[in-house]
Amino acid sequence: MGSFLLLLYLSCYGLDMNLSNEALVALALFVAQGQPSDKEIMIKLILNLIVKE
Repeated sequence: MGSFLLLLYLSCYGLDMNLSNEALVALALFVAQGQPSDKEIMIKLILNLIVKE
């Protein structure tokens, strides 16, 4: 569900994501298994992966 919402959010703002389906699943599992205390680190990592500069 979270992966779908991420894709929906990105498409609403016209952002392109350069991740394969497998990478998206890996990120979803990474976030699901992560500790709440590591939330900020996970957000920074995901943003670095999906944002083009």
